[in-house]
Amino acid sequence: MLKNYLFILTISLLILHEMDAIRRKEWKLFVGLKDLPEERGYLVFSILHLPLCFIILYFIMNSDNEYYYLFTLVVNIFLIFHGGIHLLFRKKKDNEFAGTYSYVIIFLMSVLGAIQLAL
Repeated sequence: MLKNYLFILTISLLILHEMDAIRRKEWKLFVGLKDLPEERGYLVFSILHLPLCFIILYFIMNSDNEYYYLFTLVVNIFLIFHGGIHLLFRKKKDNEFAGTYSYVIIFLMSVLGAIQLAL
């Protein structure tokens, strides 16, 4: 049960991070999106998150699904990797993530992902 609550907390942080990512124009860090005009980059970046949100919510609502464990495993591994990517790209020219708020969210997701893998 604790593992499920930790996962929901981690996903809540991921959603919060994605809201921050839109504010900070994260699409400018991605090949294929960085050269788009700002409004189009925002639209494409935000629309690409729709299937991701759907899949995440589907599995949370169906935690008895036979693939739920595999899903949580993949997400937790991704979140650790994701924190590493943000660490590597922290000084990249178009990176607008700055300050304690953004990085606490990012690295807390990585830590929670690692904790869940250890449980």
